[in-house]
Amino acid sequence: MKLTSFLIGMSVGATAAVLLAPASGDETRDAISQRAEEGKRFARRKVDNLRDSASRVVAKGKQVVSRQVQAVADAGEGAKEIYVNEVSS
Repeated sequence: MKLTSFLIGMSVGATAAVLLAPASGDETRDAISQRAEEGKRFARRKVDNLRDSASRVVAKGKQVVSRQVQAVADAGEGAKEIYVNEVSS
């Protein structure tokens, strides 16, 4: 009895879903396809933005490292001059 009631209920539900569906199968597939395309475009924009941000961060990091390398080189030259002056005196 329970199985029969379940099967009847499932049949009635499936029939109601088909009869009350707001769009045809083609329209539903088109809508799903359109939403998927919008999702891809959104994801692509986010990836491009993230890539641009990462490129800017890397470029800024390279500048900072370059300045630090130059500062260390300048400090080394200064220390070398002081050493040479002290040894020569």
